[in-house]
Amino acid sequence: MLLSKPWPIARGLIALALIGTLVTACGGDDDTVAPSPDSPTTAESTGTQQLMIDQEITVLDQKLVYPKKGRAQVSSMISTLEPGQETGWQLHRVPVYVYVLSGTYTVEYEAGVTKEFSAGSSTMQAIKANYNGINKGEDAVQLLTVFIGSKGKKNTVSR
Repeated sequence: MLLSKPWPIARGLIALALIGTLVTACGGDDDTVAPSPDSPTTAESTGTQQLMIDQEITVLDQKLVYPKKGRAQVSSMISTLEPGQETGWQLHRVPVYVYVLSGTYTVEYEAGVTKEFSAGSSTMQAIKANYNGINKGEDAVQLLTVFIGSKGKKNTVSR
């Protein structure tokens, strides 16, 4: 009979101890974020990171807007333009990220604006603006292109 009364108190103390342990293990009110089990810790990391782009506008100063209809779909490709080759006049309906892997990529826009992008540079392509991409150099141009589009809708329309 004497042992039955202390159990509710003991259970409460055990619960309090567990909560205290969890709060301490999780950092309590500390603002630092603990790494997830799948992510490497800072001590284990030996690589470096380089921010490629951090923009809210396109190359023609248009505000970036994500497609509002349809299911989101991201697709990417690597394309090559040999010296003298062109993409042909086209436009993008969705935000498009372009990273120049090699060569110098020249883009002529219908509005009369010309932009050049050398290897290692990146940009957000213009949206709904006709352009022609050209390799005016002596070496091949390689581009990594990432389309931020919608499932079932064309990302690029040829003129």
